[in-house]
Amino acid sequence: MGINEPALFLKYRSLVNDALITKLIEGETELDQVLQYSLGIDAHESAEYLISARSGKRIRPILCMFVCELMGGNIKDILHISVAIELIHQFSLIHDDIQDRDVMRHHKSSVWVLYGDMKALFAGNALRTTADITAWDSNFCNNNRLDVGDLLNNACLRMTEGQCLDLLYEGELFTHIDQYIEMISLKTGALVSASMEIGACVSLKGCMYRDVFKSIGMYMGIILQIRDDMLGIWGDPDNTGKAIGSDIKRKKNTIPVVHTMAVAEKQDRKELLRIYNKPELTNQDVLQVLDSVARFSHWLPCILPFSRQAWGPRPAGGPPPPPGRPAQRERGRHARPGLGVRDHLERAARQRHALAHPREPGRGRRV
Repeated sequence: MGINEPALFLKYRSLVNDALITKLIEGETELDQVLQYSLGIDAHESAEYLISARSGKRIRPILCMFVCELMGGNIKDILHISVAIELIHQFSLIHDDIQDRDVMRHHKSSVWVLYGDMKALFAGNALRTTADITAWDSNFCNNNRLDVGDLLNNACLRMTEGQCLDLLYEGELFTHIDQYIEMISLKTGALVSASMEIGACVSLKGCMYRDVFKSIGMYMGIILQIRDDMLGIWGDPDNTGKAIGSDIKRKKNTIPVVHTMAVAEKQDRKELLRIYNKPELTNQDVLQVLDSVARFSHWLPCILPFSRQAWGPRPAGGPPPPPGRPAQRERGRHARPGLGVRDHLERAARQRHALAHPREPGRGRRV
């Protein structure tokens, strides 16, 4: 996460990482080793197990524990559930990488690259089963435990449905933002929403507000995915672990491309469709899509109803505000000014260089 991450979040992540280590270091089979690798658990010479700094952000369990404590609950009661949530997320990432053939995850080789498709599939399934077992170790009373189990299973089912839609519509461009929002609400929003709702369920006070946190979590999940999509185009590959243009090459429906399809002129839309209808995209095709996205991305922060409240600063290298539309009017009185034209052109030049001299491909599908 960011350099200004609250100390409270560091505490939550440390608790989750310690619980993951305790849960998964006992086994010595090859499957156990695959699970440990997928979660970033490293064994050192001192026989001490540590979580790698490149193991992921643990956003979902952190949000769960944050809401729990915010509503007066005891985070010890929610710890096992938080671990289960992270295990479900990691299971989805392993399967996601297999489906998309992504070779990198969290700046290291994906599980299927090192161990093959079959072992990676088994590892993902094992994490999902371990999540169910872990959830039942919670300190909830029976009724709440059953309720939480239903929430987790529902979220997992909806997340899987969203991933299926993502794969189904590869190469078939959405023409309206609502289609995109529906897909990512399932793919990313469902588990984040359930995480915050579950955190609220621990205390009686929190139960009164569970629907509120459910909605907040859905918006958080949507924003996280939008942010990830934008970083896939304007982010620094050294920080994101994503190859520039990889989502475009996979013909994914990401927010910059979907928005361009929604607002572009007829001829530009026709050209985008022509490119996306190709069996495979060349680097030149990717550059052409990037150019189209750059021309129409100025209005991106304005197209979503919650963007003014929750968008946050643009990714480094993001597009400037449109000509004739000051940043303050676009983003509010305290908006940060956009990058200058020169900055934007330099970013485009770096993108072109990266595509002309590709490094090992890879990207993360979800944050």
